[in-house]
Amino acid sequence: MNVKQFTNIPKSFSALPAVMTMAEACNTLRICDNTVVKLIRNGKIKGNRAGKQWFIDKESVQKFVKGEI
Repeated sequence: MNVKQFTNIPKSFSALPAVMTMAEACNTLRICDNTVVKLIRNGKIKGNRAGKQWFIDKESVQKFVKGEI
């Protein structure tokens, strides 16, 4: 079984850009991209899609992690 290891996880949210890529959101939340899309579609975090790329709002991810959403 191949276990994916997460690297370069920021120690704080201040190190992240205001708008995160899908890869940054996945690494921060330690979940796969399909789960991030489900969170966006369920309104748990804010994100927009431009073509094939997703862009996720850092503040909404931070609130989600803190349990404020």
